[in-house]
Amino acid sequence: MQRVVITGIGTISPIGNSVDQFWENIKANKTGISPLEMFDEDFDSDVKVAAQVKDFNPKDTMKRKEYSRMDRYSQFGVAASVEALEKSGVNEELIRLSIGLESVKDILQDLDQAISSAAGVDAQLVDTEESVTNWLTHSPFDRSEGVRAKVIATDFDAGKVANVKKSGYQVITLDEIAATDIVDVIWTDKTIDEQTLKQFSAKQGKIVWIESEPTGDILSSFVEDSDIITFFNKDLVEEITKAKTQF
Repeated sequence: MQRVVITGIGTISPIGNSVDQFWENIKANKTGISPLEMFDEDFDSDVKVAAQVKDFNPKDTMKRKEYSRMDRYSQFGVAASVEALEKSGVNEELIRLSIGLESVKDILQDLDQAISSAAGVDAQLVDTEESVTNWLTHSPFDRSEGVRAKVIATDFDAGKVANVKKSGYQVITLDEIAATDIVDVIWTDKTIDEQTLKQFSAKQGKIVWIESEPTGDILSSFVEDSDIITFFNKDLVEEITKAKTQF
């Protein structure tokens, strides 16, 4: 029989989002089962109670760029791993190197982040067009902080918008950007003015999707100073439909 050494433990659970909290609640005989709270009021189901993870915030253990690409259950796993790593008393780099998990991609990513931090410059390894397209088109829901529909601001006509709404996305007009908490995408075939771009950036905007040729310098100069990804000459409805056929 092979010996196994537990170097550190972590947990995200309905009765505690840390090992200490989890253990104290077990000793206090507390239950994590409660009425459903994480669904819309009009959610129709015979199930009325569940063991739900509460008060979980991925920002406590991850950067936005990391957790925004994960489903919620993946965030749980990463957060628990971070706690386990901290309790082990060693750092991530030592573990990865000691068991040979370093790949060329890992090394380049780590080096890029180290240079960025040390030199105070932007990281050079950024999201690819493919990864961003997949994030947008493979699901209408963002699970980085709970579950919400991805928000697309557009000036397309109702007929074209209906196809995107039918897929589960929340669609608003460009004029509604300022009054909306989070806006993920601008979708248009026209030139976007600077004020709209500034409003979009302030709403955690990620993607500008323009179904025409790029025109003007406002967008290009604005995007250079932000994390916003731009797409041109692609039909969003077609890309969403194509993503559905891949499952």
